[in-house]
Amino acid sequence: MDQTNWLEIAYWISQIILTVIAFVAAIAAWNQLTQAENARLAQLRAMNATLLMELDNRWDSAEMREARRICFEWTQKINETISGKQFADQQQRSVAISDEWTKLLRDCRIRDMKEYGKLMGMCGFFETVGLMVKKDYIAASDVIDLLKGPMLAVEMWFGGHIAEREKEMGVANGLYENALNLVKLAKA
Repeated sequence: MDQTNWLEIAYWISQIILTVIAFVAAIAAWNQLTQAENARLAQLRAMNATLLMELDNRWDSAEMREARRICFEWTQKINETISGKQFADQQQRSVAISDEWTKLLRDCRIRDMKEYGKLMGMCGFFETVGLMVKKDYIAASDVIDLLKGPMLAVEMWFGGHIAEREKEMGVANGLYENALNLVKLAKA
């Protein structure tokens, strides 16, 4: 065997060894990236769970309980008001309920700002939640699973009043926009 053949064989063997080493290093790097991604996803799930728990705690706070109590009382009052009326369909009944809510909120805003503030605090809560969903801090499906019923009520209770308030001078368009978008997601 001459010198040239031996050097050529050594060269090819070294190339094969380098290729194997590069392949093993690539597999190791891929495994590390996969582990890092899995750890990141686990941390994200834990943070979302913590955020959901915080939302649940805020929903169960004294302020939100008081707002829900007022909403329950108003719902009973409205049901009594419209109970004797005949409606062509459920849509017409829903519009009548929403109109009654709008009237009550308008009157409450004039006569009792403290109670009005409690009620609008509920809209503020859903505005914050809607913003978190919009910014992808939390999955819409998780929030909907937790608060779908109250979200659907928000539009009937406050939708007309919000639209009325947006027409006032000095009130920017998009009042409680994130809360109402959250309602749309819950409906879908």
